Amino acid sequence: MPRALRVIGAVRNASRPSPEGGSGAPPRDGSPGQVPQWGQGAGRFPVRMLARGLLAALALALATLLGPTRLQAQHPAGVSGQLSLATLETYPWAWQEGNATPPEGFLPDVVRELERRTGVAVQVHLMPFARLTPELESGRQDCAVFAWNKAAGAFALRGQTVAVHPVGVLPARSVTLGSYADLKGLTVAVLRGLRFAEPFQSDASVRKDEDPDYKTSLNKLALGRVDGVAGSVPTIRAVARSLGMLRQLGEPLVLDTYEIVLQISRNSGRIALARRLDQALADMRADGTLARIESVYYP
Repeated sequence: MPRALRVIGAVRNASRPSPEGGSGAPPRDGSPGQVPQWGQGAGRFPVRMLARGLLAALALALATLLGPTRLQAQHPAGVSGQLSLATLETYPWAWQEGNATPPEGFLPDVVRELERRTGVAVQVHLMPFARLTPELESGRQDCAVFAWNKAAGAFALRGQTVAVHPVGVLPARSVTLGSYADLKGLTVAVLRGLRFAEPFQSDASVRKDEDPDYKTSLNKLALGRVDGVAGSVPTIRAVARSLGMLRQLGEPLVLDTYEIVLQISRNSGRIALARRLDQALADMRADGTLARIESVYYP
């Protein structure tokens, strides 16, 4: 492996959030303090402390290996192919500190291991949920990782399950959701483009306020503009923890369980290459690698 790549790997590993919420990770205990900024239109996490001796090497590595787009680092010569992959930008699933740095988080770590096993280079594109389906359906992205629904079968091939998340409503602490009936008359923030199971999806008695990301939804909850936030329960909790808002949330009402799946565009010209990723993903699940990576970001 080239020296510059080893340097980037060392720095990235040093800055990766730990299960204990150590240096470089947003606070995991919900305690107030400086609020890290990240996500679509929300600024960036503060620059992490780096070892002084690595700064010069890091600058050289970035200048040499990173392009100007929001993609991960360029890959060394000799790779056996290249794929584009889209996924939701949200902490701790996948996020990016700036245009000149590779994505971080659970899925980028999974992708790096897939690259190592297959020799296939993967360009990771982070975007709001509402863009994922059009990007995959058009073939602009070879594959994507997000919640599977039956309608996706018309334009995507279903691959391996990457994660399984309970989906529900996390209310403000002042709101108690003992049963589904307690949602009546409430205003709930939802991700634009995310479909829920019935009856919630079509229930007109529950007002739904669409947002591009969970951070926006949680800020609305803090201001009293919504009564709860609907979506992936573990991800909403993680975002709330990073914002120091965990204590402002009540107990969730779980509505369903979503499988977050590798989906391959039927309009991609690289389906055979994507199937190699899918097989490697199955191997990672079987040997426990996928679970080990998930435990770092979703302890």
